[in-house]
Amino acid sequence: MTLTNAQIFDSLQALTQAKDEKGLLGYAVAVNLRKLGQLPEYVEFARQRDELLAAHGTPAGDGKYNLTPQAAAAFYKALEPLAAVEAEVNVMQVPLSVFCGGGLTAGQMYDLDWMKKEE
Repeated sequence: MTLTNAQIFDSLQALTQAKDEKGLLGYAVAVNLRKLGQLPEYVEFARQRDELLAAHGTPAGDGKYNLTPQAAAAFYKALEPLAAVEAEVNVMQVPLSVFCGGGLTAGQMYDLDWMKKEE
């Protein structure tokens, strides 16, 4: 399956929020969290994203940065080509009944739609 760096970023956020799931869905969440987070293309994207944040923002502590509206626009413009890079990923998918049977929110389901196995 092919995902962009932006999709992987969103997916990692949703997977992190869903890491307390149980059963097969919880197992798939944990497996995919590890796989996506260690994907070389994404690791490089995250490194460059952090560099862009440091270049455009002001430190706010805890590794976070504040961006003015003008700086945010420049940051996102610089990040856009990196976010569009695609990577081939081998993720774990689950049947729709398992995917919908957990405690995922609608937003998490949207971000993790690629985890559904077509039946």
